[in-house]
Amino acid sequence: MYSQETKDVVLNTNIFIKNLDILIVEGINVLEDYNDFSFPYFLNESIWLETSEENLKHWYEKRFFDLIEDAKKNSNGAFLRYITSSKNEIQADIDYRWNEINLKNYNDFIKPSSSLAKRHIYLNKNHSIYKIENNN
Repeated sequence: MYSQETKDVVLNTNIFIKNLDILIVEGINVLEDYNDFSFPYFLNESIWLETSEENLKHWYEKRFFDLIEDAKKNSNGAFLRYITSSKNEIQADIDYRWNEINLKNYNDFIKPSSSLAKRHIYLNKNHSIYKIENNN
């Protein structure tokens, strides 16, 4: 498991899944077809959520500030170092991380996987769906 709070893998954590009608597995790795294992073979459906880069950055900023607020309440986590920073300092860090790291990773490594999904769902800024397309 991965913790957004600590930005790290949580060791020795197990999740047992029983009697489900629907299981959602998130991540681009589930779309990849590896030589020795084909995870997509086990999927009934694969969906790519698409939106503009502007929306992605907006959501990233909101999540970043929300995680800082959580750190203030819980006094722990990777975002604790931001609780004494000014909003301008935080925004500068967000902009740097977005432009120099996240957006590049998205365009170079994540977005190319979109062609592997069976369906594309297009989202507005408020996360509402405005279009669904079959990819295959």
